[in-house]
Amino acid sequence: MYTQCPSCRTTYRISARQLRIGRGEALCQECQIAFNAITALAENPRDALPGDPRQPVLPVLGATEAVPGTPYERDSARSAVELPSMSAAPAKRYVDWPPDEEAAPAPAWSWASILAWGIGSFMLLGLLAVQVLLFEGDRLVQNPQLRPMLDLACDTLKCALPEFRASQDIRVVSRSLRPTADDDGALEFNLVIANKSSLAQAFPNIRLALTDGGGRPVLARLFTPSDYLPDRDSSLMPVGKPFEIRLLLAKPQRDVVGFEFDLL
Repeated sequence: MYTQCPSCRTTYRISARQLRIGRGEALCQECQIAFNAITALAENPRDALPGDPRQPVLPVLGATEAVPGTPYERDSARSAVELPSMSAAPAKRYVDWPPDEEAAPAPAWSWASILAWGIGSFMLLGLLAVQVLLFEGDRLVQNPQLRPMLDLACDTLKCALPEFRASQDIRVVSRSLRPTADDDGALEFNLVIANKSSLAQAFPNIRLALTDGGGRPVLARLFTPSDYLPDRDSSLMPVGKPFEIRLLLAKPQRDVVGFEFDLL
């Protein structure tokens, strides 16, 4: 710890033991005055500032100033102690403390260090991109706002992305289930759908279930685009254009009253 004389501004190093001996007061070796060392106590010599430079000096009384009949005494709190002399630590005036800015200059960057930082940053960015693709790749490639940029990047890198699917943007225009014209008990399921997404997307899978009068399933099957698009080269639904799907079903073993379907 450090303290400073309020008269001559000399900064001293002082210990807790010395403060206890002097009851918080110390004797300056430069100007020989006693002062309160606690008011300017600090951990750093730059912060050791006296609290009151006009602090009174302890009076020195002579024998002629003693009152007759009364023993000459000093303050009882200080009569048993002696003010600590801080001669053990060298006194030093911290007048022109060198500023921190004058420390050693920062080392100059070399081309090798700049190249190493660049390669390291590029590798970290690549690792981050890989992590994003692993954990968020499926969601990102199905985002209609990001998909055009990803398609362009993949065309440049000669890679392939999964088909764009947005079944929630497929609108059902009409659907029906009726017997075929041959009257052989077979059924024909007709479905007209339209792609309302902003991008062309893959034709959906159709899960169709036929039910009886009690709502129990009689027949259920999943139809993929290859089942109802056998002669089409393109597997993408154009935007906004209605498309008709016809599915022929063999005669069920039980009577069919209704049907349910989902686009997947």
